[in-house]
Amino acid sequence: MHLLVGDVVDDDDSLVVSIRSEKNSHAIRDVAIPYGTNREMCPVRSWRRWRDAARLTPGEAAFMRIDRWGRLDRVAMTGEAVGDLVTRRANLASADGIRGHSLRRGLATEARRAGRDRTAIARQGGWSEKSGSLDAYLETVDRWTDNATAGLL
Repeated sequence: MHLLVGDVVDDDDSLVVSIRSEKNSHAIRDVAIPYGTNREMCPVRSWRRWRDAARLTPGEAAFMRIDRWGRLDRVAMTGEAVGDLVTRRANLASADGIRGHSLRRGLATEARRAGRDRTAIARQGGWSEKSGSLDAYLETVDRWTDNATAGLL
């Protein structure tokens, strides 16, 4: 299931993205995406630039394939295609080990590192609040920030 342009609502404070569950197409969760501190990498500003440059309309896929000549194909990118794109770009940047799933893992890890509540992280990332997979993502941060001896030694 792919994201449609109409699923992204632009308001003054952020974007609100309605995400359909891949397991249950009737389950929708709304995720607020705030402005980023880096203007070039800000998700709100980047979305607006993409939407305007591609001349997207509400019923179209939010992210589409671009052929090797740089032409917009107007066909929705699959999740696999997004993962492949992330991997290729990471390899070009010599960022070994970065894959498509790294985006989701990075969200959880960095949100935790910034002190965000586990429940908020689960909601934003689409995990259940008791998710074992989320626990595995947070482990690399928890062993330092939740260390019983932190600040005692």
